[in-house]
Amino acid sequence: MISKSPKSMCAGIADDDPKMIRLLRRCLEQAGFRVVSASDGPAAIELVENNDLDLLVLDVVMPGMDGCDVLTRLREFTWLPVIILSAKDDEDDVVRGLESGADDYVVKPFAPKEFLARVQAVLRRASFASEERNPAVLQNGDLTIDYAQHLVQVQARDVPLTPTEYRLLAALV
Repeated sequence: MISKSPKSMCAGIADDDPKMIRLLRRCLEQAGFRVVSASDGPAAIELVENNDLDLLVLDVVMPGMDGCDVLTRLREFTWLPVIILSAKDDEDDVVRGLESGADDYVVKPFAPKEFLARVQAVLRRASFASEERNPAVLQNGDLTIDYAQHLVQVQARDVPLTPTEYRLLAALV
C-alpha cells in the first residue's frame, strides 16, 4: 500500500553519468514520477535537503563524495528510501552499500521493468514503516531541531553549532 500515487511522487537521481540520468529519468517519468537529479555527492545531499523526495536512486562512484558516504550522511537526518544503482558488483561493495543504509542495491546494467518493480517494493516497505521514521523537525518545549536543515533553535533563536556539536546533540536526542 503506497500512500501517494506515483503521479504525485518525486524521485531523486544522483549519478555522474548524464546518459544514466536520462535513462533513469525516462523510466521513472513513464511510471508517473516527477524527477530531479544531481551529478555529484554534495549535490545529492542538497537534493534531498531541498526537495520533498519519496525515493533516491544513488550511484556509488561519484565526484566529490562516494555514494556510500552520501548515504551515511543522509541517514543522520532522514530515512528516505534509497536504491543504490552501481556498476560495482563485488559482494563487498553490495554489502557496504546495504550496511550504509540502502534499501536495495541494483547492479548496472539493469532491466528497466525489474528496476521499477524494485522501486515499487521499496516504496511499499517504506510506507509500512513511515510511522517509525524520525520526524524532519523535533519540537520539545523551547528546543527545536530541524534535521533536514541542521538547524537548532531555543526559544525561536538560532543556536550556532559546529558540525560535531550538532551530530552529538542529534545523537543524544
